[in-house]
Amino acid sequence: MYVKDSKAHWKSATKTFIQHKSSNARILDRQQIKKVKQFMKSASAALKSFVGFLQILSVSDTAFKIPWPKSFLNFLRLTSPFNFDFISVTGVGCLVKYDFFDSFNAMMSMPILLLVLVSTAYCIRLMMYKRKYGRSFKKAMRDTFTNRVLQFTMWIVLLIYPPISRRAIEYFRCSEHYDGKSYLVKDFTIECYTGKHQDNLMYGIVAVILYPIGIPAFFSYQLWKKRDHLDDRRVLNRLGFLYAIYRRETYLWDIWEMLQKLFLTGIIALIFPGKDLQVVVVILFDLFFLCFLLAYKPHIQGPIRHLAALASVAITLTMYCGLILKTVDGIEEEYGYMLGIEIFLIVINLTVALYALKQILPFVIVFQTMKKQAKKKRLEKTHRQKLQRQKSIRDLNEIQTADTIIRTLSTIGPGIRPPKKINVRRNTIGGEVGNDETNANKTNLPIKVSKKKEKKDDAITLPVIENGK
Repeated sequence: MYVKDSKAHWKSATKTFIQHKSSNARILDRQQIKKVKQFMKSASAALKSFVGFLQILSVSDTAFKIPWPKSFLNFLRLTSPFNFDFISVTGVGCLVKYDFFDSFNAMMSMPILLLVLVSTAYCIRLMMYKRKYGRSFKKAMRDTFTNRVLQFTMWIVLLIYPPISRRAIEYFRCSEHYDGKSYLVKDFTIECYTGKHQDNLMYGIVAVILYPIGIPAFFSYQLWKKRDHLDDRRVLNRLGFLYAIYRRETYLWDIWEMLQKLFLTGIIALIFPGKDLQVVVVILFDLFFLCFLLAYKPHIQGPIRHLAALASVAITLTMYCGLILKTVDGIEEEYGYMLGIEIFLIVINLTVALYALKQILPFVIVFQTMKKQAKKKRLEKTHRQKLQRQKSIRDLNEIQTADTIIRTLSTIGPGIRPPKKINVRRNTIGGEVGNDETNANKTNLPIKVSKKKEKKDDAITLPVIENGK
């Protein structure tokens, strides 16, 4: 490593090591911290878009009666955990008997349980901070902690919004009439609008108002209320994750995407269920959403814009292939056509997954790079401290050099600041310090300097001025 040997460098190094004694804990500089924050923001936006894409894609098997190829159905099963239906995913139904109402109540209570857990953890952690820092726990520290908790909570709500809204709408998804009776599509043991279904109808209405309608309305109100202060630091710290990746003219685009997911995963199941016209309607709306996205370009220029466009194109082409499989007679018997459609479906959706992972996985690489840079900086600091001690020792006289060496061997710390040189002599008259001529003029006495050095206990003493006798 090249080190500048100049006074400015040593002055800066001394100031750094003496005034900032906790520099061992400072791994990154401001520029690196800024880059890491930008990367984390981009990675979180990519993760949110990718999860939304998987949630829309996962209903392609259940919401539409399309004869998908077997390999594509296996691919769709990989997306089922993103629906957050823990009862069906974990296989509890194999151990405990449950019906639609049990699953419905579990899904509807999930946001409430989340709020209770987060609120409890927030209060406990806030008390711990107050006890730890005491009066040093200022309002700015509390606001920072509160903003992080709110961002975490609202981010989780955005992720669970599509499956919870779909489950709330599925309460009203009934089959065609058989012998004058209609049954719930999700559970054919439950007859619609009679018995237990009729008794819990009010809960179904409240769930639809609270989640599919209430959550977008709440976020819209919060953003609209702060629409004139979107660039304010306090607003960005609290609500920035909802609009920071979009242009300011399209700050409500996250709400638009929530409504898009609501239609493509929930409402579409109520429109011409099981018929060919249902697939036609969803393709028309997919094309509408895609054109709207390409026309407005709400995202800031970058990979997130490309990911959103690619995901929208993939969903549209997937449903178009589904329309071909549903409407063309005898296509299942054509092995070549089915194989081509099967490969195309997997490739187009796998491309979106790979592009999203390209934006998310490098965070591990960046973290490893940060650790290497931190190690390099610690080595550089150790080297600078060694050079500082060497330079400090070179500028000392014999007595100070010996004393410094002893202290250096007995203690470990930052470099020692070079003391000023003392070029004075001490006389015996009045104990004053000065040169010989000054002291002679004060006493009007002749000067006689002893050149003899006294040695006592192997110590070196300074010359002594004696009066002439």
